[in-house]
Amino acid sequence: MTHRFRYSLAAFLMASATFCAAAEAKDAGSPEKGRRLLDVEAAVGAIVGIESENPPVDNNLLYGGSLAVRLVDRLDGELGFLVGDTKDSDSEDHQLVKYLYGGARYYPYFDVAGAARPYLLLGVTQFWDLEDSDSDTGLMIGPGIRFQPGEHLGFTLKLPVVVAVTGGDTNTMLLPNFNLYWQFDLPDGGGKTAQ
Repeated sequence: MTHRFRYSLAAFLMASATFCAAAEAKDAGSPEKGRRLLDVEAAVGAIVGIESENPPVDNNLLYGGSLAVRLVDRLDGELGFLVGDTKDSDSEDHQLVKYLYGGARYYPYFDVAGAARPYLLLGVTQFWDLEDSDSDTGLMIGPGIRFQPGEHLGFTLKLPVVVAVTGGDTNTMLLPNFNLYWQFDLPDGGGKTAQ
């Protein structure tokens, strides 16, 4: 399981570096697009059990969606809902694990108006149906990158880890996912140019 995590993290970091390099060349001297009001995202990915001893779970499909709102230049709020279609490895019974989460994205160092913006997500999630409909609370933390090649359309790559903080068992899950989003701007578009 740790090998999967390492390979996923390495692939994510290589993709991030490629996107950042391409975006720097594209963004030199580009005007700022204005204050972003809202991103509406549709997600597809995988649910991967890093530490899921009780119950043991098989890796499988993940899907859902989220909303991201710019709070200040380097901080977004994010609210989302993800469903992981997995199963108990012992009984072969399918489980639809649901994650309702909220948190913040922090964008360090990179140009606020850039097309590629790596970030760190930190949030809290409530998840249930992993074992007999029990509900647990967990921390959701991990890297991501927001890439916007078009005026309103873009995508994000996310690699969050969920660590349970309540409940009798620890179920640490990796939720890598790819999100397409549509961006909505304020009506005036901000009217600023990058310095």
